[in-house]
Parts: sequence; structure tokens; C-alpha cells
Amino acid sequence: MDQAFTLEITQQSAIITFDTPESKVNILSSEALYELELILKDIKSKPLKSLVIKSNKKNNFIAGANIKEIRS
Repeated sequence: MDQAFTLEITQQSAIITFDTPESKVNILSSEALYELELILKDIKSKPLKSLVIKSNKKNNFIAGANIKEIRS
């Protein structure tokens, strides 16, 4: 799977952008949550004053969980 999150660090701020590849909406899958966990662990030790989590999809942030994963 392509990355769903990108990280940008500027001075004392971090911006995490959520953008599920090849999808009109952002969907939380187990892979996406694991990816987010790794990013958060990575920035945990950095001297940040702010963290912004945003969507790269127009007019929505997260559509919900991956229903196909829930079924299996």
C-alpha cells in the first residue's frame, strides 16, 4: 500500500497530512493506523510545540473504517 500519511516538520511544529491513495475519501485501515503510529513515535522525542493533523481530501477528513477489513 502507498503511504496514507506524510509528515512535515517546520521549526517547532509538525504537520501530518492524511491522504488515502487512489481513494476519493480517507479511510482508516489497519495499515494506515500502523503508519500513523510510527509517525507519532518518531516525532514523540522532538521538541515540538504544535501538531496539526489535516486531510488532503477536499470537504472531508475521514470517511470511516475500512469495512472490508472489519468483515474479515
